[in-house]
Order: sequence, then C-alpha cells, then structure tokens
Amino acid sequence: MKHRQPCQILAMLFLTGAVTFSLPEPSKSAGKGLFFCGQLQGKWNTFVKRPKRNIAIIEWTSNDFAESGWDNRKRCITVSDRFNQYAPLLTNVKTSNVNGYPVICVPKVKGGSCAKNEVLFTLKTGVNSEEVAQKLFNMNRYGNPSKFRFTDQPFSYDSEGELNINVETFINNLEEIIEASENEPR
Repeated sequence: MKHRQPCQILAMLFLTGAVTFSLPEPSKSAGKGLFFCGQLQGKWNTFVKRPKRNIAIIEWTSNDFAESGWDNRKRCITVSDRFNQYAPLLTNVKTSNVNGYPVICVPKVKGGSCAKNEVLFTLKTGVNSEEVAQKLFNMNRYGNPSKFRFTDQPFSYDSEGELNINVETFINNLEEIIEASENEPR
C-alpha cells in the first residue's frame, strides 16, 4: 500500500470539497471607522476615522478625575481604545450605574444592564449621567442639527428610563451635518 504525504492528503480533501475553510464574518461596524485620541484646538478628543475625514466625536474637558491620575489625555486614550474593543456593540451604548457610580457602558444585550467589564467610562458621582452623555455626544459642534430630518435618531430611552445612544447613528448624522455645512454658500 502506498502511503501519501500529509500535504497530498490535504490537497486532495481541499480539491474534493471535503474540507472547507471559512473566514470570520466582519462585524457590523468593521470598516466603518477606527477610534483614536488626538487634540483639536488644544483639547483632547476621541476621533473616528471615516473614508472622507476624521471626525471628533467626544471632546474631553472635565478635570473631575485628574487628581486620581485620569486627566483628559489618559481618559481620551483609554476610552478611544475601549471604543475599538467594543466596536460591534456601539449601537447600544447607555447610561447606567455600576458599583454605585454613574457610567456610560455597552451591555452585551440590548436593554440589558451593564457589567463592570462593559464600562466605557465612569462619570463623577452625583452628576446627571444623561446630561453628561448628551454634552459628550454633542451634535451641535459641527452645525445646527435642527435643520436636518435624520432617518434614525441616535438617542432613545429604554423601559427603565435610561438613555441609549447608537454611536454608529450618531457618527452618520454628524457626517451628514459636516457635509451639509461644507456645501453651504459662504
């Protein structure tokens, strides 16, 4: 009996279709952007890289955590990295409380509560997390959003009254505002 080499066997199996290889399917947000930290007009911002431009989506201005070593630069870098880590879940960002602290987080299940390992960032105790989230995710920074009728709204509320943010929709709407403002006659 003639013994075949392992490479020959694999080649035969592949050619006959007995072995199939599959690549992982890219996540919904794959290719839609890469988050990074940088400065804009001297302030730290979380940016998303888009095909036409980089868009600043969060401006870090609070010094509430500076004494504990979390200045705006460190928060920006850390949160930008977490945005990349949780990219597939960014359609379901919400305000919540974890370990008694107000947080912005990404629960793995839409409408679910957030676990400690799903926190994007912690807010100062006693603040209104909804107000902070709406200031951070500011649609007014590039123009007047009230001029637009967006198909999808980035902000909604769940059954518990907590604010939900669809970051993907937020970015798409920001891009629409920017493009419109660039095309306005001056």
